[in-house]
Amino acid sequence: MNLQDKLQDIVKHSTCAFTDNNLDDAANNARKAGEAVCKAIILKKYGDKLGSDLIEGKALNYKGDPIMYPALSYFDLIEAVT
Repeated sequence: MNLQDKLQDIVKHSTCAFTDNNLDDAANNARKAGEAVCKAIILKKYGDKLGSDLIEGKALNYKGDPIMYPALSYFDLIEAVT
């Protein structure tokens, strides 16, 4: 996951959200655009590697061993950037 991909996702999903005639699909694309915005902000702040690890729920303990947490949900992403 990298910043450039998320920026492209923002454009793609935003365009689909405003051009789709099916309200369910439009709402789903709006959500995807929102997720992409949050992920882009995290990636911009922390860089591609650490940002991806945070988004995907990967962390290291004090010994440097990997710890897995659930990936951030949409609401977790919103909280993380606010």
